[in-house]
Amino acid sequence: MTDEKSPRENLKKLLEMTTILPDKCHQVGEPLNINKLQIRAYYGSIRIYSDGRKLLEKLSNGLQNYVFNVLNITLEDIERKGIVGESFAKVLTTYDEKKLELARKDPENFYKEIKSVIKKEVSLFGEKKYVFGCHLSMHDLEPIIIGPVRFEPRLTWLKRTKKEGRLPWADISYFQGKWDLDNSEMKENTKALVDSVGESKYVCSVDLKRSTGDIAGHFVALRAARLALTTIALGFPPVSRTMEHMYLTWDEKSDIQHLFIIGQDDYGFETNRSRFPGGNYHSRQVWDDLSHNMEPVYQAAGQVIEWFVEGSKESKITKYPLMKKTLLHALLWFYQGCQEKDFQMSIHHFMASLDSLANGNKRPGIETLLKNKKFQQELVDDIGKMYDKDRSRFSHGNHDRIGHISNTKRDKAEFATRKCLGICLHKFTNYNEDDNPEYFTKLTLV
Repeated sequence: MTDEKSPRENLKKLLEMTTILPDKCHQVGEPLNINKLQIRAYYGSIRIYSDGRKLLEKLSNGLQNYVFNVLNITLEDIERKGIVGESFAKVLTTYDEKKLELARKDPENFYKEIKSVIKKEVSLFGEKKYVFGCHLSMHDLEPIIIGPVRFEPRLTWLKRTKKEGRLPWADISYFQGKWDLDNSEMKENTKALVDSVGESKYVCSVDLKRSTGDIAGHFVALRAARLALTTIALGFPPVSRTMEHMYLTWDEKSDIQHLFIIGQDDYGFETNRSRFPGGNYHSRQVWDDLSHNMEPVYQAAGQVIEWFVEGSKESKITKYPLMKKTLLHALLWFYQGCQEKDFQMSIHHFMASLDSLANGNKRPGIETLLKNKKFQQELVDDIGKMYDKDRSRFSHGNHDRIGHISNTKRDKAEFATRKCLGICLHKFTNYNEDDNPEYFTKLTLV
């Protein structure tokens, strides 16, 4: 690790441009004029102007390696900058003019103090549980657990969570009737919970055991929830159509879309539904059979998602990181392909998913992947052509028929990707050899 010269230099410059005004207010930098709109940030009684703000951002970036990475916390840039700004302000307000003058000459003590305050602030971050509403099924099912992600009926979730001591203020009887009660009657916490779940019958909760900021944690939890939901949808082909019924309330769009069309001599209109609230319409028996048959896939996807959620934390989940990374990429691209309404973009994403499973070996690798999974040669050839035209040429800007894509072609791409992904996840559950992503390509069905 290199020395901490850069953040120390930026701190010294910050202190050199700091003055204490007659009203005891600490001012960092110079205002361009007396207009208060020039003030870029307030931290208590401290005013930080644009030039000071830029240096504070440099200080924050410099402390990334020397403080935040060492503390093993995941933060978005805006969260890290906020912590550094608040910590700088807390230390600065304890300095009078005499101490400030000494710090300008030698900022070492100030630097140690700000690092100490940052560590205290970061220690307040702990494990989090993120909660999303979810349209999953029309039936009340047993909880479905995929790694750190859990799906369960909303009242089942509420009772369990309260029993765990997480929501002591929640009145279970209050939610026994309609979940979407009159907002005007609700307390703030209750309203926030109801708004988060919305009209969906299910709750999707994601446990984050590593320390994160709220924003960074939300990004990780949201992606984990989407991937877990995609894993469930693998059992209900075609997945892209299934996920019009199964989705997080966070991802809700306008249910009904209207389009007005003007022709040469007349006009018309179209109405389309992009989402179908209420969850998957299959019978309870289908769901029960699926849960049994898909258990190995749920286990494998759970390992992959847990590895993603926990990051590089040292534990048993660090086993097979290369293979989990391969499956993670394949799941991510498959999810995006199912969400994409543009056929060409959708095929591009499905090809990227297959390329991940083929360890990045492009068309030859994908064709070997498919042949070893006993796909018919005609489909293998079609997918190979799709990779060349709709993935490679499209990505590199030399596709000669943009927009000329049929839904039949897209359906073939989704079918092949879903089958390969399901097979690879299923076989990964009991895998106990070397950490080698080539295994997925070589994996041959008898």
